[in-house]
Amino acid sequence: MNTPHHSDLGATLEQSRSGLRDSHRRSLMRLLFLVTGSALVVFACLQFLNGYPWVGVAELCASALLYFGVWRLKSTQYLQQWVYAYLVPLFAFFLVIMLLPEASVSAFVWVLMMPVLAYLLLGKKRRHDTQHPLHACRRRYLLYPPWSGRQRQCND
Repeated sequence: MNTPHHSDLGATLEQSRSGLRDSHRRSLMRLLFLVTGSALVVFACLQFLNGYPWVGVAELCASALLYFGVWRLKSTQYLQQWVYAYLVPLFAFFLVIMLLPEASVSAFVWVLMMPVLAYLLLGKKRRHDTQHPLHACRRRYLLYPPWSGRQRQCND
């Protein structure tokens, strides 16, 4: 059977880190970068017309970075870092917009997108105590606190 090589082609969604497969996350990120970059170009034009050229220049720089990301996301090995680099400023922007007094009454609606985007792009966090030695050390510390007088060791 001739199938293209994908990192998680045979993986089920339960085995996948995210709610989406890697190729789908990559496609979704490219689409989000393209739409966000295009929207920033439109808003940059509005900023120039309203007399805020420094905001317009910042938006054009951000859109150029997003367009670079659309091209780069095709083959990058660091997809997770690109996801974080997109989501952290986006979520910070959502929160700032919500806190501005001049913002619309419906600005809080943008915050409702945060969990959906985070789940689709990052997935759910799996917690396994055996993955990292410090987790086992923390577990032993909770079982044998210093005031209990019992011996604890963290040399796994």
